Amino acid sequence: MHDQATLVKGSGRVGAPGTEVTIEAVEAVYTSSSAANAAETFCCAGCGVSVIAVITDQTKIGRKKSPTSYFRATPVSHKPSCRPPTAVSKPTTASRPGTKPASPTKASLPTAWDDSPDTTTGPATKGGAGSTSGAGPGARSGTSMSGAGTSRSKSKRVERFAAEWKTMPPATRAATELLAGWNAGGTYDSAFFDLSAFLLAGASPTRTAIYRGTIANVRKGTSGYILTLVEKHKDGRELRVWVQNFVSTSGPAGVRLWNRLTAGSVLPGAEVFALGEFLINHRPTVAWYSLPITTGNHVWVP
Repeated sequence: MHDQATLVKGSGRVGAPGTEVTIEAVEAVYTSSSAANAAETFCCAGCGVSVIAVITDQTKIGRKKSPTSYFRATPVSHKPSCRPPTAVSKPTTASRPGTKPASPTKASLPTAWDDSPDTTTGPATKGGAGSTSGAGPGARSGTSMSGAGTSRSKSKRVERFAAEWKTMPPATRAATELLAGWNAGGTYDSAFFDLSAFLLAGASPTRTAIYRGTIANVRKGTSGYILTLVEKHKDGRELRVWVQNFVSTSGPAGVRLWNRLTAGSVLPGAEVFALGEFLINHRPTVAWYSLPITTGNHVWVP
């Protein structure tokens, strides 16, 4: 499913024409698909075809499935290279055009990682894009099948989960589900690794997780940007987030971050959230740990 699009024209309430917008930004302004699409015009950020916003109703009795809200191509389908690898579930009960069937209560935050591959990323790298397999036991494509209770929302953007994590007290993080093949604990608490806290406790960043760190400096290299962190490995070596050149063409999130890096607006002291695993790198006289990033969906600098 596509959860990002380019705004072609509109009211100005969501953004300026030509900017990339997320489906949650549209939902923050409009409560229905019909209202959103009457005021705003979108196209696919990947292949340029016309898309509409499909916004799940907050509550509707009798619905059976609830995929998260998304942008749907119409009247022409996405180009083959841009087509999402997993199809959106079809309605099982009658509903108004542009509204998906869902469980009675819409989820308020994402609780499952969408592991479908991005069509515009670079080659898969261990610990980076392509290494997140599965949404964990019981995820069932991120939809609720019972038609009762609260639906499960999913996303493939670190930003969506990190923004929620930042607002949660520790007890809420431990009690809130986050299903992903790489998250054995199954909660927000287990999915995130706050380097400033865990390294002080002697933990080693050697598993796949969403790492939260603080940027010490930013350096442009031939293969991308290197974000060296304030935090260091417990063995004293540097930790670096390696934003590879592929990110610059990896979709709206990647374009936004790359433009900020190029403009020099990602500054020391800023937070960074990155999904992957820190891997040891050796040179004749130095060694460090690097977390490779090949898609903008896997990194967020607030």
